[in-house]
Amino acid sequence: MGNRYIALVALAVFLAQTKALDQPTVVVEQGVLVGTTETFEESQFIRVNKTIDVFKGIPFAEPPVGPLRFRPPVAKEPWVGTYDATYFRDACMQDPSAVRNAPVNEECLHLNIYVPSPALSEGAAVMVWIHGGGFSFGSSRELLYQGQSLVASGDVIVVSINYRLNVFGFLTTGDEALPGKVGLLDQVLALEWIKKNIAAFGGDRNRVTIFGQSAGSASVNFHILSQLSEGLFDRAIMQSGAAFSPWGFSEDMERLRKQAFEIGKKLGCGVSESTALVNCLRDKNATDLYRAIDVNNVFSAVVVDGRFLIDTPEALYATGRYNHVDLLLGTNKDEGTLFLVGQPRFSDYVNSEEPPALSRQDFDELIDSEFFLDGKMKPVDDAIRMQYIDWSKADFSDHDYYHSYVAFATDFYFASGADRVARFHFHGNDSVFMYEMTHVPSVSIYNLQGGPGWLGCGHGEDISFVFGLPFISNMAPLYAAFKDEERGLAVEFMEFWTTFAKTGNPGVQTQGSLPDSQRTFWPRFTVPELEYKELSLNMNTSRALKSQQSYFWNSYVIELNNMLVPEARTTVGSRPNVGSGVNIAAFVLAGVLFVVVVIGLVALILSKKRKAVRSQQSTSDQVPLWM
Repeated sequence: MGNRYIALVALAVFLAQTKALDQPTVVVEQGVLVGTTETFEESQFIRVNKTIDVFKGIPFAEPPVGPLRFRPPVAKEPWVGTYDATYFRDACMQDPSAVRNAPVNEECLHLNIYVPSPALSEGAAVMVWIHGGGFSFGSSRELLYQGQSLVASGDVIVVSINYRLNVFGFLTTGDEALPGKVGLLDQVLALEWIKKNIAAFGGDRNRVTIFGQSAGSASVNFHILSQLSEGLFDRAIMQSGAAFSPWGFSEDMERLRKQAFEIGKKLGCGVSESTALVNCLRDKNATDLYRAIDVNNVFSAVVVDGRFLIDTPEALYATGRYNHVDLLLGTNKDEGTLFLVGQPRFSDYVNSEEPPALSRQDFDELIDSEFFLDGKMKPVDDAIRMQYIDWSKADFSDHDYYHSYVAFATDFYFASGADRVARFHFHGNDSVFMYEMTHVPSVSIYNLQGGPGWLGCGHGEDISFVFGLPFISNMAPLYAAFKDEERGLAVEFMEFWTTFAKTGNPGVQTQGSLPDSQRTFWPRFTVPELEYKELSLNMNTSRALKSQQSYFWNSYVIELNNMLVPEARTTVGSRPNVGSGVNIAAFVLAGVLFVVVVIGLVALILSKKRKAVRSQQSTSDQVPLWM
């Protein structure tokens, strides 16, 4: 950029100094940013009084609109003057109710940075958060993902990023016209921007950890598998999601291509050739394009495109073609309860303290209608019944199959995939640490403004602890009922996560040191020892987490599938020509349940807590009801 860029930066620095004498400014490749400074004080549990610089809504790409829609992101050009990074920008295109009616827009490729102030002399470790939402919903602007507690407790830099979602980020025609998953390419560009610019914020570009939950966790796994992400991060944390999760990856290109043309047909793009379809869809209004999605059937999944992902996850791992990084991963004990929340048959339990009772008929119908099992392979469905039904009680007509279904959904959608990833990385000589969160919080993340009281340690409950939400001022009223021991547990979560980001071992503060106590000790996951950490008030160490169930899904079911359909690929849950009879709950991780939960809770719950905290939160930045 030469002299012109130097002059531009000099002018911008002058303008920034005259405009924002009391605000933090940072010079990045594109120009000057001005943010805000916050004071974080907590005297009882974290015991800190620190200042944190916050930069919101930083653009890392040109707006992906017009001719750039559906295309890989283009790096942001320099701007003139000072960029105002004091407020969040719009969420990416989606149903606004999924982000508490925050504004949504295609011009959404921004990131947020939370920085300890003053900067650490040795450079701070960097933690990059990738939000979940089934690749269909979510945003980095959500109050659940504020980084102040992590920064204050661990002296790290926290970055949260946006990426294109649903039809805008994951639509594919199955060919070169639209290979798909530009949303993951958005993530790559964000990581490149961070690698180039984080030193200006006091960050250590050689200690970057990517972490995420649900679809964000699966995204982390895909970056481990992508050659495009090589060298952009050094460590990874996967919370409840993997490339082997049946909702995250698909080889059913026929169905995905058909989906693209069906959307086009609704918008008057009645063509049969891929390039013509994509060109037609680029001309459509963004809101109209989103509304053309059938939210009960749309499938946002990652596919092999030959660029970001050059082969299937299984093939890449089996041949060692992945990025070797330190890895911390795990799941929550009751992930499967999520799949019952949006079931119409259990709508009376949306605001109940007690879980629904499932009859044998309920259990059978739920298994038969699971989207990724589709009911066409009866021997597989029968094997699932054999594995998960308690046959010592099955003869009782009033036996409750609730726990059987929750265990099935937890293992199929989450736990078995985590086990498979952990084993691959162990055999690849990587440092692996595994956990299961078992603590049932007294304040559920689904109950912040009213919701069911029977979800247990469900999907997403780790977020309250990882982000230390009870200690953040605009969230604290919602966690008033949190017990003191849970606040202490949240501090331990943050210490584990930030320590891993700094050292590669969640249990030791510095390289080569020993854990402070048995409570902070984390065993490495190794085979055949299979040790893991139980994240609970007791902080026990155990072994062989769901090993039998994982063998069932990762070995037995795969072999059974191959015998029944020899041409089927050996990814758990993959099936050629998946049927269109979609079960709402089974499709939650593709985004559907998030809308169902939002609409259901808004319609059924008189949220008195919302009124109590409304004065402390802005209208557009409130807590979402979905995960």
